[in-house]
Amino acid sequence: MAETTVTKQLTLSFLNGEGKNTSISLSEMNESVTPEVAQAAMEAIVTENIFEKDGVIVYQTPKKCKIC
Repeated sequence: MAETTVTKQLTLSFLNGEGKNTSISLSEMNESVTPEVAQAAMEAIVTENIFEKDGVIVYQTPKKCKIC
């Protein structure tokens, strides 16, 4: 019988510089990622402020993370 593999997905939701929703979705995440680790990653993304499009910060305010 074939082995079943469960793949989890991590979705990080933010508000951009215009107050609009934006997100990052990652599949095949490491099983050891906890909501606390994901929240810390979101804070790091915001702090580094390296994502910008047409003069608008893409990930400005962390909203929530979802692991499913």
